[in-house]
Amino acid sequence: MSGEKSNKKLHKWAKDRHRQNLLSYLSVWENEWPKNQIGMAKVLGIKPDTLRFHFTPAEINEIYSDGLELRKKNSFRQRKTVYDSMLNEAKKGNTTAQNNFLDRTEGKLTDKIEHGFDAEMLNKILSALPDEYAAAVKAQLSEITKK
Repeated sequence: MSGEKSNKKLHKWAKDRHRQNLLSYLSVWENEWPKNQIGMAKVLGIKPDTLRFHFTPAEINEIYSDGLELRKKNSFRQRKTVYDSMLNEAKKGNTTAQNNFLDRTEGKLTDKIEHGFDAEMLNKILSALPDEYAAAVKAQLSEITKK
């Protein structure tokens, strides 16, 4: 029984050490990002089977996610350099740089959705309006359609 406890402690120790080593590696901007479990195993100097022995797929995904967050936090200077370059190009009138800069700093704009109404839907809308307002809207619509 004590051998089993010893194995569990050793497994937990190895798992914690592997996780810490992976996060330490992933947090550095200059390090190549491992594309898969084989790459993660190479970083640790272990076989992919050993990696899968210690970590479930969900735990591996969590390590990737945590590593990415650490990398973002640790890469302020590098990202600032990129943003400054994008901003300089945007100020020069480069529309691609303008769009990229705004997408990255303000968030991407959602696609514009245009709504169209058929005659039946338009009549339903107009019938719900007060008569004098509906008449004014109809007059404006007829002006628009003439153009």
